[in-house]
This record gives sequence, structure tokens and C-alpha cells, in this order.
Amino acid sequence: METPTVDNDVRNEILAKLVAKLHQGVIPWRKNWQTGDPTRMPTNYLTRKPYHGGVNTMNLWTAQQDGQFSTGYWATPKQWAKVGGIVLPNEKPEKIVRPIWSRGQFVASGYVPVEVYNLAQVEGVKVDLPTAPATYTPDKRTEFDELVDATGILIVHGGDQCMYSYDLDVAFVPLPFRFPTYAAYCECVAHELMHATERRLNLVDGQQFLECRAEIGAVFLLAECGIPDSGGLDNHASYIDYWLDEMRDDPGYLQAAAEEASRGVDYLLKFVRPESCQ
Repeated sequence: METPTVDNDVRNEILAKLVAKLHQGVIPWRKNWQTGDPTRMPTNYLTRKPYHGGVNTMNLWTAQQDGQFSTGYWATPKQWAKVGGIVLPNEKPEKIVRPIWSRGQFVASGYVPVEVYNLAQVEGVKVDLPTAPATYTPDKRTEFDELVDATGILIVHGGDQCMYSYDLDVAFVPLPFRFPTYAAYCECVAHELMHATERRLNLVDGQQFLECRAEIGAVFLLAECGIPDSGGLDNHASYIDYWLDEMRDDPGYLQAAAEEASRGVDYLLKFVRPESCQ
């Protein structure tokens, strides 16, 4: 078997592009919700499994938005060929990275670059897309509602602020009718659930880093559960400048936050999808 090429520069290139998006006012971890898109997260067309790794998710979401692609289906040229697909001439691939893990290490020792193409860049493959967007209503229980109940994390409704008490291990959330949309309410709950996972995953870091992790993780979690992005950044806008300063000094800051966010999301999802989080 041929030894894969280790290329850390590709990882840095992706991170630089995502940070540049932040400077432009584009939040790369927020999906521009597409009606009719059957994917929740960027998904491999053949395996139907989401691409793991927070940076890969953000990069492919950004590429989908920039390219105005109608779905989040991606695959390598060889994978597309297996289903009769041919990459169209002059189409440019999007790069993602696969981490290389050393035994006993929790930090990747390197990254293998992988080039993928979106379904829209391929001919010969047809996908039947839904004709109408899903409907989200507070009176209809979703997988997210079931997840919240299954975690056993106490959520107290009332007041006018979203917050998590580290001392009490309790999330405080305003009543649902106080939010403009069901998605906005879910995002508030998801954000506090991400904070609750910190103690459960033995994660200790600075407040700003943990806020970045919770912000990214909340959006990832809701996308996994099929809840559209609420578009609300009001509670976190004050952190954006700080995050940008940190990313300027440390390009790996965003990657670390995204990877920890993905770890928290996996922890929460196992309560409703134990078979997919093993």
C-alpha cells in the first residue's frame, strides 16, 4: 500500500481561508440553509456519512455557499466514477484533510489532503431532491427535543438570559415563546448544552475559547438534528473580534475549537444515536 502524503500546509491553507471569511463578516460554521437540500452536514455521496472534523465541515459549507451548490453531497473523482459520475471540465476541487493519529496521542501528527467535488460539479449522477422544505414547529417534537430529554441535563425555563451555571450544573433558558423562532430557542438550548459537556469531557480552557467552541458546536448539533440556522449571533458578536485576534496569533485556534465542538456534539448525539457514535 502506498504511504499517504502528509501535508500540514493544506490544513493551514484551509484555516487561512476560513479566517479570511470571518474578516469578511461570513461565519463559516453557520450553514446558509438551503430549501430542498437533503443533507444536514457535508456528506459523502457514496457512504451517506457526514465528513467528520469541524474544519472540514466549515470548509465544505463555505464552498457550498460560494459555489451556490444545491446540495452538500461530495466525493472524490474515483468515488463519483463508481456511480457513473464524471467530473465536469474546468471544475476545481475542494480540499479537506484527514488527520493522522499516532498511538497514544490526542493531537494529530499530520494531515492527508483529500480533493472532493460537489454533486453539482459532476454529470451522470441524478439525485431526486425534495420539492418542499421541512416545516419546523414548536408543537412537533424533533430529534433535538428527544436529545435534550435524554441527556438528563437540567434545563430551567424562565428569566430573560441564556446561561449555564457551572456550580449548579444547570442551564437557564427563557421560555420558548420569548424567542422569535423555534430555531432560535433550540440554538440557545444547544449552546448551553455544549457548555454542560465541558465538565463531562474534562475540558478546561479560557472563557473565550469555550464560547467559540459552544457557538460552533450549537450550530453543528442543530444541523445534525435538522434544525435550520437561526442566523442569530447577537449574544456572541462581542467575542468575534477577540476570536479573530487569537486566530491571527494562532492559526490552529479555530481548528482546536472546531474539533472540541465536534467532540461535544458526538457526546450529545450518542444519547439518541448510540449506534452511530461508537
